[in-house]
Amino acid sequence: MPINPDQMLYIILGLILAATVICWVIIEAIQEQARLRAKVEQARAREETRREVAAYVAEGSMTPEDAATILTAGPDPLDDGIGSTIRECIKASAAASRRFSGSEARSRARAAVQSE
Repeated sequence: MPINPDQMLYIILGLILAATVICWVIIEAIQEQARLRAKVEQARAREETRREVAAYVAEGSMTPEDAATILTAGPDPLDDGIGSTIRECIKASAAASRRFSGSEARSRARAAVQSE
């Protein structure tokens, strides 16, 4: 039994629709993998930062208060903009740097006094 042109049109439209749905599902799966990979990398980076800050505190080159300031700096939960995140990190880094440079100067002064 031959296929008439109307039936051929419906078959072609069905194949196009099926191909579109399959492509959409594949793209969604790839995007979900990318999102999950980004979350994992973010968690790893956060943990690495915590370990590095803990090492600085352990060696005495950073105070626990500075470490807490750096580790708690981050985005406002109500603000999803990245600008506030960067601003907070810069402020925390600047505050820690000011404190660190002051503590470094005190350490040098103590070392000079002890060496005399």
